[in-house]
Amino acid sequence: MEPLITPETLRLQPVRELNELCQRQHFDYKKPIVSRNGRNASVTIEVEANGLIFKHTATVADKETAKKLASKEVLKALKESNFATSTASKVE
Repeated sequence: MEPLITPETLRLQPVRELNELCQRQHFDYKKPIVSRNGRNASVTIEVEANGLIFKHTATVADKETAKKLASKEVLKALKESNFATSTASKVE
């Protein structure tokens, strides 16, 4: 028998989780900066939380993966700095 998926065990995608966290905590989520360098895409995600800026740039072959990786790192930094509440899901 497979384990049941409940709201407590559901893992959100990093982009969605970061977006929801920013809305819930009223953080300033800046528009992602996307650039291309040859075949690679770079995405920079920036969040301002209580006067502190959390920013990460990821560079990979496609834009969506870069956005996920950058969001994941910003989420991780927010959680390590205790800006994320305990209701937020764990980073994958």
